[in-house]
Amino acid sequence: MIFLKRILFLNLYFIMLTQLQQSFPDTSEEIISDILKWFKQNVEKTKDHQYHLVMLFKDFGTKLEKIMISQTWKNYNQIYIDTREKLKNICATSNLNELKEGNELKISREMCLHILWNILKYPKHIKYHQINKQALYNYLSLKCHTLGIELEQIYTDIENWLENIGFKKGYDDNWYYQYDHIPFSWLWKCYLYWITQQTMYLYKTRSHIPKRVYMLSNGKWKYYESVFDYEHRTIMLFDENKFKIKSLQVGNPKKSSLEFNVHIQWYNDIDINHTHSKWACLILNHIWHFRTLKNIYICDLSNCVSEFNSFHVIWKDRDNRTHKESLNPYSMTFKQGIQHVKHKLQMRDHFIFGADELILFECEFDKFKPAISSKLNDSDVLLHDIYKHLPHYPIIQVHWEILS
Repeated sequence: MIFLKRILFLNLYFIMLTQLQQSFPDTSEEIISDILKWFKQNVEKTKDHQYHLVMLFKDFGTKLEKIMISQTWKNYNQIYIDTREKLKNICATSNLNELKEGNELKISREMCLHILWNILKYPKHIKYHQINKQALYNYLSLKCHTLGIELEQIYTDIENWLENIGFKKGYDDNWYYQYDHIPFSWLWKCYLYWITQQTMYLYKTRSHIPKRVYMLSNGKWKYYESVFDYEHRTIMLFDENKFKIKSLQVGNPKKSSLEFNVHIQWYNDIDINHTHSKWACLILNHIWHFRTLKNIYICDLSNCVSEFNSFHVIWKDRDNRTHKESLNPYSMTFKQGIQHVKHKLQMRDHFIFGADELILFECEFDKFKPAISSKLNDSDVLLHDIYKHLPHYPIIQVHWEILS
């Protein structure tokens, strides 16, 4: 393919050279040479632009409409880095509750995750190693009928998948898991595959969803492979040394139910005198402690956990990094919400610079989306009373503009 492109380019080059010499016989060879150099440079530039645009379609094609990617590319003068940052920001701030997905994928994913989870969580329970054919068929039939899609193809795909992960059909046509020793690593990878087919994983930039976390468990800090089950508001942890699964139920497991009590608190653990260590830490729901070596990692973890909440406040720091806060609009006042953001910024600056206080912290109320009155700055009005008139409330995202 590359060879053919070079041949075509050379042919075009000589055609242009001939046409220029015929049309302008008195033009010096030096000028013609300069024109052709300019042409070659522009061709190379066009090729680079096309390559970068293709890369943007590849990275964001499953997350955004093609027309949005193209328009953003034009708006940012076909500059790859600027366009990519803008598209990442669009993904980070979009309301995933408004996104749709294919019903076939949803049914298959939920069924496969249910089977895998039961085996991984309860490896010694025989009942999870057996699947009744008729019960499976009836369940899928009901789901397909409810969503108005064909059953047979999904049922066939699920049966093929059962064989792939180690199930075998018995003489009674029911399915039985054939391995006495559970291949945890293999089944965990299968579980990861299906989790990453969830809307959140497909829509978000995957590099921002932590694949490993460092969590306090029974008084000891341990590394776990991690995956976020956004359909059931659960963080799944895999101890690869002990081959054990752990689940953290962050909120209401029913996605259709509202959740406002996802609580996140930042703090720093700095020991200069003894261990000479510095950790950026996070407490989730007053129970689970996590820590990372860099503040940027705790930001990623915090944003991912916030997605379990139904109400969000979005703001950007001075590095243009997007933060998403999970707040309870029915119990938190605007003043408390601002203090929550301020505390996070203080923790960040203390971790990075050792600063005890913020030099600057101001709210640009006219740039809030929706804009609100500056008179609310020191008031105890609930967030609910400010935003209850908005469409789709309380499942919304509002934007605050913070100078810090």
